[in-house]
Amino acid sequence: MSVIEIKNGDATEFQPEIETLHNVHSSGKDNYQPDKAWLENLGHKLYKRFFPGGYADRTPLILDLAPGLVNLPWEYLHDGKKFIALNPGIVRLYKNGGNGNSSAIKKDRLKMAVMLASPLLTYDPEEVTPINPETKLIDPFYNQPHVLNFRQEVENFLKLDGKPYPIDIDLHRRTRDSEFRKIINKDYDIIHFSGHGNEGSLCLEDGIAMIFNFFANDLNKVGINQRVKLVFLNGCLTATCGKNPNDKSMAEAFLSENIPWVIANQFSINVKSAGLLTESFYKNISEGFTIADALRLARIDLEENGLLPWDFGIPILFTTHCDLEKGELPVSEGKAKVKTRGGRLLEAKEERFAGRRRELIKIAKVFNGDGYFRGVMIHGAGGMGKTALALEAAHRFGEDFDEIVFASARKDAPSSELSKANPKGAGVSRLSGSVHDFLSQIMSELRSLHKEVNLPEGADFLNICNAISETIGNCGNSLVILDNLEDILRDFEISNDTDDKPVDVDPKFIEFINSLTKEKCKIVLTSRYDFTNLPVGEFKRIALKPLEGRELSDFFIELFDSKQTKPNYEAINAILSKTGGHPFTIRLAIGWLEEGWPLAEIFERFRDTTQKPWQYLVAESLKQMGDNENRLYRALSLFSKHGTKDMIRKVCGLDETIFQKALSRLQRFSIITKSFIPILETNYYNLIPIVREHAQRLSRANPEQEREMKEIFCDLILRNLANIEKMVENPGLYEYIYFNSELGNIAQGADFLQYYGKWDDAINIYRPCLAMVKLIKNENNEATLFNNIGTVYELKGEWDRAIEFYNKAINIYERLSDIYGLAHTYGDMGNTYQSKGELDSAIEFYNKSIEILERLGDIHVVALIYMGIGNTYTQKGDLDRAIEFHNKAIRIHEQLGDIHHLAQTYTNLGVFYQSKGDLDRAIEFYDKSIEILERLGDTHSLAKTYMNMGNVYNLKGELERAIGFYNKASVVFESTGDIHTAGITYFNIGNVYIQKNDFTLSNEYMQKAYNLFFKCHSPYLKNTEEVLKLLKKFIER
Repeated sequence: MSVIEIKNGDATEFQPEIETLHNVHSSGKDNYQPDKAWLENLGHKLYKRFFPGGYADRTPLILDLAPGLVNLPWEYLHDGKKFIALNPGIVRLYKNGGNGNSSAIKKDRLKMAVMLASPLLTYDPEEVTPINPETKLIDPFYNQPHVLNFRQEVENFLKLDGKPYPIDIDLHRRTRDSEFRKIINKDYDIIHFSGHGNEGSLCLEDGIAMIFNFFANDLNKVGINQRVKLVFLNGCLTATCGKNPNDKSMAEAFLSENIPWVIANQFSINVKSAGLLTESFYKNISEGFTIADALRLARIDLEENGLLPWDFGIPILFTTHCDLEKGELPVSEGKAKVKTRGGRLLEAKEERFAGRRRELIKIAKVFNGDGYFRGVMIHGAGGMGKTALALEAAHRFGEDFDEIVFASARKDAPSSELSKANPKGAGVSRLSGSVHDFLSQIMSELRSLHKEVNLPEGADFLNICNAISETIGNCGNSLVILDNLEDILRDFEISNDTDDKPVDVDPKFIEFINSLTKEKCKIVLTSRYDFTNLPVGEFKRIALKPLEGRELSDFFIELFDSKQTKPNYEAINAILSKTGGHPFTIRLAIGWLEEGWPLAEIFERFRDTTQKPWQYLVAESLKQMGDNENRLYRALSLFSKHGTKDMIRKVCGLDETIFQKALSRLQRFSIITKSFIPILETNYYNLIPIVREHAQRLSRANPEQEREMKEIFCDLILRNLANIEKMVENPGLYEYIYFNSELGNIAQGADFLQYYGKWDDAINIYRPCLAMVKLIKNENNEATLFNNIGTVYELKGEWDRAIEFYNKAINIYERLSDIYGLAHTYGDMGNTYQSKGELDSAIEFYNKSIEILERLGDIHVVALIYMGIGNTYTQKGDLDRAIEFHNKAIRIHEQLGDIHHLAQTYTNLGVFYQSKGDLDRAIEFYDKSIEILERLGDTHSLAKTYMNMGNVYNLKGELERAIGFYNKASVVFESTGDIHTAGITYFNIGNVYIQKNDFTLSNEYMQKAYNLFFKCHSPYLKNTEEVLKLLKKFIER
């Protein structure tokens, strides 16, 4: 294998750029993105400095272990066209590293230690930065926003722990270096660290969850078990050397201890990137990919989720091995090994590919050296996406091949290469038209690769096949894609011409395939037929079925994102029922739908999709559109993936100017405008995840549309209520509903209603869901629903009902030993007791929750509990303790970039300063909260802050401004059904009118408050009754 060796040289010219990169990565802004042009320029500057002769894909770098080289940002190498980090990425090799234990692991399961760390404070007095001269409260040691969401990462690992992923996982919490030393000296195959790092150190925890810095230079004093083959340091700066000349990076330290493979990050890595990277990498490892290719595929997953080079380029693979095939962690004998050579790539794709992950993994294994299979046979009904899958596999994994040859039986031959090569050959003249054109097309492809096929004079069919296969063999390691073979097989007198039944293949075709399999190439065949008599064991058969589940959702989302028209969910649901997840017919039907064709006409056209070539259907539809630029643009957006632009222009005779305008718009357009039509009565629970995901995407693109989307989605869910109730009446549906995820979709819809304050509607949907889980005896989901219902009652101010449901959830969680569920429900109980005014009980439950959450390392929820404790101490009048917990919450929210809860904490601080009498400071924090909440569209939290503003202006004597804020709040509370808080607001308005000596209006609002307090058994009921009696006396005077 060729490598590039780089010895320590003068790299000082890059030092300013390196410092800039570190500064922007640690700027405290989780969504900060460096200027792409600047990053490309830096990468190209580095490329020209160290690779004057160019860089071949998959060529590893051999570096001296010197800070001047190790700290260079190799992951951002840019060859003038692309970032090399994505495909395939940089592998660093250290020639003077440890010897490396290179033996592969041969066992049925892998054993992995996962170490999670989320320390909050530091002992180092030099790092203490007081934020308040009076309280001396300090910032966390690292104020980065890149602290991982530990709960999500744990859940990702638990998905891997057991079938179908053969990885056994031990989750650990560390206390200083003693626990760390124990873990790295145990018998594990993989050690995974998730947390924060600094230059030359890991941030572990001590006994009270404060930072303990473990330095790379100390690792040689600890030692590490030589069974360990891979160390994954999924934290910031774990590949960066310390500041002193002799300080190692953590990656280098592990390599020096004879660990053969280390994955680490040179810069900071954000929450989303770290979580996706973890899940994708270990799934690929469990499928048998080598470490190098598992990381490469994980990077591709990051890119497909919209992440940019500064996200997917950060994780680096370090190794002391020059042979990347040694990086195998197979879970059983005979797993795939990945060869690493540069190759010719196909031309750029025009659309993103959605779904088919399992099929792609199977193809990748065949491509990457599984000797049992010489190729892949992709078969399925017409329009199922066979060609798209074959081309996607070539785009993803094509760099492993020296040349790629693509030929389609449905593609016109560019010229009669076969006849020109041997005009007198009797064997050539006897070939049928389709076979003749197909072989000519292969020869033309080879000529484009500067490979001429030399045919013997008078060649027969077998001579031609052998000549072509010999030429392909001379290309080296090649990939041959033979597409839509059913068209030429008809000329081989196939006995059965249906899509559904297996067919027998003429021996001539087998001779042709066999001639290719003798050479060093991999073959992909696509056809509507399953070839039953191909040599057994030589082809991996992949049957494409209709899309379903998440892949179907992804497919719809990709369609939505490519259009500028209004998705009609009534029609889409009907199309789903007719097409059953068939990709092309869905795409075609939606295209017709958007041109205004009635559903009946669309379904009538479906009868022709198996009788006529799809090109004919496209041409026919475009003819009906005329020369309308908008219509043509939408048609092109539907069909450009299939390479039909020239055919559209040719068949339809469209004006060249209009065609070019439409094509230009197609290339510029990136996201559709948002609008939905009313949803009619039908069964929509299958559409909930699709609509929800679509709304979230559009909301991110245009936050102002959030409220409109909220109303649309709430309407979608409520239209399901009648169907849900029917399900409950029919027990025979329960098992089907549950195991097909519809129950989860419905419950998520209720969560959405709860979030936006439609509490009665949420309870009406939660209750039938509760009946379902009881019948299918799923206690975990039952406890979750009890908790959710309790939360709704808490928000409604019906605290005794809330506590009743929380206790039901606690009983189940205790029986199941679900400590995470217990921690959350204890926190909810604390909130309820606080609202009820039983403050000591509130603190008791908050402390129970904190004790568990700190053990689990879930700092996000810890921050929420800190908020509750701060509010409780404010109500108790213990203001010093209150500010202590509010500031703790703010620091964590800022680290995580959680602006929603940051806004709530600002509201809490406003209440705190209001309690201290510092009214202007209270208004300052309320204004901060309102600014965020208005942007987010969180109307209920916004209303509470409005009410607090009214309280402050009331105290300042600015009574008209107070009434204005109270009225804003009361409108929201009334509309959402929060009768207790609405009652408080009316009480406050009544109190203001007392100050204005308007006893009649005061009596009116106090009576409204009394009526609402009576409904929810409020503790304020008696007080309000006394006020009403006094008002009556004043009015009667």
